Amino acid sequence: MLVKPPFYPRRLDFNFPVVPPRRQTIRPPGKAVFGKKKSFSSNDLASLRTNGFLTDGPNYNFAEEGLVIDESEEDRPKRVLFVCHGSRGDVQPLISLAVGMRAKGYNVAFFAVHPVNQLVDRHGFKCYDYDLDIEVMMRRVQSVTHSLPALSPSIGFFYATVQTLRDDEFKEKVDAIPDKVLEAHLDFRPDLTITSHCMPAISCAEKLHIPVIYIALQPMYPTSNFPPFAFSPKRFGRRFSWLHKPLGHMFMSVYEKSTYMSGVTRCRELAGLNPSQFQDGTPVYNLRFVPTCTVISQALVPQPDDWPRWQKITGFLLSQKGGEEAEWVPPPPLVEFLEDGTAPVYIGFGSMCSDEDFAVKLTRLCIQSLQNNNFRGIMLGGWAGMTRKRLDEDLDSELIEYAKENVFEMASCPHSWLFPRCSSVVHHGGAGTLAAGLSAGRPMVICPFIFDQQYFGGLVGDKGCGVVTSPAKDLTLQELTEAILKVTSDAQMSVAAGAVGQEMMLEDGVSKTIDFIEEVTASFPYPWKIKCHDYTRAEPKWTDKAFAHVFSGSRFLDSDN
Repeated sequence: MLVKPPFYPRRLDFNFPVVPPRRQTIRPPGKAVFGKKKSFSSNDLASLRTNGFLTDGPNYNFAEEGLVIDESEEDRPKRVLFVCHGSRGDVQPLISLAVGMRAKGYNVAFFAVHPVNQLVDRHGFKCYDYDLDIEVMMRRVQSVTHSLPALSPSIGFFYATVQTLRDDEFKEKVDAIPDKVLEAHLDFRPDLTITSHCMPAISCAEKLHIPVIYIALQPMYPTSNFPPFAFSPKRFGRRFSWLHKPLGHMFMSVYEKSTYMSGVTRCRELAGLNPSQFQDGTPVYNLRFVPTCTVISQALVPQPDDWPRWQKITGFLLSQKGGEEAEWVPPPPLVEFLEDGTAPVYIGFGSMCSDEDFAVKLTRLCIQSLQNNNFRGIMLGGWAGMTRKRLDEDLDSELIEYAKENVFEMASCPHSWLFPRCSSVVHHGGAGTLAAGLSAGRPMVICPFIFDQQYFGGLVGDKGCGVVTSPAKDLTLQELTEAILKVTSDAQMSVAAGAVGQEMMLEDGVSKTIDFIEEVTASFPYPWKIKCHDYTRAEPKWTDKAFAHVFSGSRFLDSDN
């Protein structure tokens, strides 16, 4: 008899012998477990004393940590700390969510690195900033990526990131991030932590006995519906669908214990927590227990039917009224350019960057592809530094003259304002730019540089909303010229992009995400005691038979395993 594999597959044939089912157990919550402690049956979960603890379970005194809620502050706005680590594309969706939460009365603050902290300041949020320059770091990562042989963008980016973090120039500052994140938590005293790509924040939430929510820009949790985003759907399609979930677990295991988990041990040491496990015995190197909002549209990725309830696809976090865009005024030369001819093609690659030679190559490719099609364009230089000033006045004189007349250059511009005024969008495939382009109903060309961008390009291609090219380092003039012509002249592609955009706008991802956060943080059984939870009753939403494993030592097994 064949059975499904356990959590970590030992081999790929999956012909494991059937073993008698063992009784699910739960460790008593509320106290760090450093050795073997008495375990309780999951059926005992309902046997709660009036003080909120399991029968015979250890009592935890919140007053010892100074965490008792002051009755005089019961009516104060709930404090939410966003802990983010990345470029503008990683942080912009969180700012959109923060604007929505601020409108609902939450007191919001951020922890962010340079230069993204400037974006946070412009939106009027308190910001605990750190002087790690993510632009310099990303420039090094992408430089290493471009020097690698023909690897997928995901594998190449992962390898380059690990090598960069080991560099003496960044190692010291990266190692100090847990210290700064913990300091921000102890100073702001949030009631909820929301994080993306910064795993020490989860340990800080345990220290303060508060809920934590993870924001994923890509589908992270394993599913049998599709392969992990780091793997090509074309190579792992229906024929290999039986590999999707095992590959997902393997990918998550590597992700959890590598790049972004490097500061967890340091953070737990500073906070005085068990270095290897949470209070109920859950391993700290396991992201799968954290309630997660995957902020991508279900028009592109439907909610997997085998995900547990604490994993939710809530929709893209689009810009909210009251954000930076509300106060942005377009410069008169831009308005004049837009009114002076046909709708231009937008070209910009956000926070993608590299060395001088690659920036010149990219600038030349973009301007010449517009010239070949006789199209006007708006080119945002971004971190890539694209500008006609990089071109050689002797070798590229014709391109420079064409660009002066037909290409408007800017350093940056709010996508939500600009994209509806363009005919098509050429970009790197970052989640934020993708969401802005599709919400505007514009077909797009995606030129992937790193990590998840080829995955997003595949989604757009499958929906008929655009074209994905070769990775940027291998991009040719002919390929880019043909791609821009196709998305700009194909009427069916424009209709498909408009349909997806309308469906996205109806989702209201920000409101759905806030609703999910409020639902989860009120009752979800974290592997540590939550100071605001009512433990006098069991929550049926999280304890029904299908998801009873969340309360057990096998909490991370999928419900069908």
